[in-house]
Amino acid sequence: MLGNLPAAILLMGLLVALAIGCNATPQPGLGSFRISAVAFSPIDAREVIVVFDEAVQTAGQGNKPLFLLDGHKAAIKVWRNAKLPQVFRVRFFQKDGPSEGTTHHVEVVIPPAAGSRGESRTIRSNSFQAISMKSLADEIVSSQLPDGAIPVGAKPGGWKPGDQVSIIPYFSHFAAKGLVTAYQRCRDLRYRNAARKWLEWYMERMDANGVVTDYAGVFPAYTSTGSMDSTDAYAARFVEAFQRYLEATKDLRYARERYPWVHKAVAAINLTMNPDGLTWAKPDYRVKYLMDNTEVVLGYRAAAEIAAMLGEADDARVWREQAQKTLWAIEKKLYLKEKGLYAISVADRAWFRTTWFRWDTYYPEGMAQCFAIIYLLRSNPDRATQIWGKFRDRFLRSSLARENLHDVFMLHASMLMEPDPYFLVAWARFVKSKEHRPYTYALGYVVEVLDELAKRGVRGDGTSAPPT
Repeated sequence: MLGNLPAAILLMGLLVALAIGCNATPQPGLGSFRISAVAFSPIDAREVIVVFDEAVQTAGQGNKPLFLLDGHKAAIKVWRNAKLPQVFRVRFFQKDGPSEGTTHHVEVVIPPAAGSRGESRTIRSNSFQAISMKSLADEIVSSQLPDGAIPVGAKPGGWKPGDQVSIIPYFSHFAAKGLVTAYQRCRDLRYRNAARKWLEWYMERMDANGVVTDYAGVFPAYTSTGSMDSTDAYAARFVEAFQRYLEATKDLRYARERYPWVHKAVAAINLTMNPDGLTWAKPDYRVKYLMDNTEVVLGYRAAAEIAAMLGEADDARVWREQAQKTLWAIEKKLYLKEKGLYAISVADRAWFRTTWFRWDTYYPEGMAQCFAIIYLLRSNPDRATQIWGKFRDRFLRSSLARENLHDVFMLHASMLMEPDPYFLVAWARFVKSKEHRPYTYALGYVVEVLDELAKRGVRGDGTSAPPT
């Protein structure tokens, strides 16, 4: 679906990026030099990730910056990253990390050059808090509407009559998956119940083809927009979220009761399926996107898992075969061997090039490569490494420390491929962007990233550190 992400969402993201890139006021005499992002490390919460907008220049021999947490707690140890000299890991705690819900800030005292009469310079960061699966899931729950809908924008204080609300089901599925994951980790029934309410909301609004539209308006009287960004990806992500819910709850009775809606969702995927194994984004938009079709594979696989859970062997076999056919089609039609990268899409319209590939901006070309790394290449590490290297060199190596690239898919891909420094910097960017414009889908997605960190042997909950 993100292959044709609504322009409004992209514009909001751009405005957020501009805002959070400008909110730190430089100290007198420092020019534009500032701390551009700061966060407790999701890998070791004893540490804070400090990202400057440019490399810290301390002309003095042996003169090192002094890092302070909340103006008084001095750093125990400081690591400067060799790949990105703007990035520091700063350890402030010996054993346990920070308490949740407490607001912090970092100050950096930069000494003058050795032998000079200059004065030390002090730079203060924005305020920040520790983030955990629980805090992210709580924010989603508090943003959910009473009828089960999960709007795009998070609203921790709850919705009031007259508030503008936008519900794009594709994004809501990510929030619901995050709730399921948080339930599995925290065993908080609120998360399970909120995820189920969302699934019910979506199923109730399926039309005869299994399609669900976007909704918008003034709370509580919002209505259907009559349109959607895609039919294939919305349905596929629903099946994935439903399968995750059933896996977590083991609720076979509910699975059986709602199995017809799995069939309807698969019908929505099949609505735009082509003989070559790839789907169009929707019936009136005949473009076959890499990202959408990657999600189609996930949807078929999830449907097959649900069918197998219920003993529906024929359905399970058919849906596994369809997933494999689409996977083969992605390899044949969308992987560009000569470039060592994936095409963004192929199209059936004369005014489109047959294969669409650019290497100009992060969205959509860069994000498409992240999708491939996350969802297609877990069993092909050599190709994943090749694609990551090209992606990193094009979009990250010279820009990540000073640009607000905080997209959750890039965050996930960097966690898989190169946690230090790129995941750590992306994490700090996410934490900062969350404070300015939180999106429920991003909150849910990051819960899953933290869960994957935990499965790799790192607690990843943002509240305590693993043993060293």
